[in-house]
Amino acid sequence: MAKSVTQTKPSFGSILSMPAEDAVRPPTLPRGYYVAVVENFREDKSSQRQTPFTEFQLKVLRPYEKENEETGEMEVQVDEDELEAYGDVAGAMINVQFYHTEKSVYRLAEFLRHCGVDLGGKKSFEQAIPEARNSQVVIRVTHQSSQDGEATFARVSRTAPVEE
Repeated sequence: MAKSVTQTKPSFGSILSMPAEDAVRPPTLPRGYYVAVVENFREDKSSQRQTPFTEFQLKVLRPYEKENEETGEMEVQVDEDELEAYGDVAGAMINVQFYHTEKSVYRLAEFLRHCGVDLGGKKSFEQAIPEARNSQVVIRVTHQSSQDGEATFARVSRTAPVEE
């Protein structure tokens, strides 16, 4: 009789039992354009100025491809060297924040439109934000250095609607 093998996800305890010297910084999501899906959102306040914001958690589905007008071929819109070093991007998570200020709330409205949310009919942000969940959106990922210059972080710098 064959033994059944059960695969389990590593628990937090098993992570803490690994040798600390084996911990390595995960690679930074490559620069470029991706199709992502809105997994969830949360509202909070910034730690320094207590500015309220909405943060959306996005899961990368695939690199965005665009047709080359000269050749008619589809081209991946991601830094190919970084993509090769990173590997499969599907499932990578990245967050994007929109601050609730008069000067920046237009960005939240733009993002919601890019997600396909209808903002007509006097719909409030409180009503519209939950409608973004499970929507697909194109994101542009850029790299930003940490304040101390020791690390590089991926951040969403732009969004666009997914073109069918």
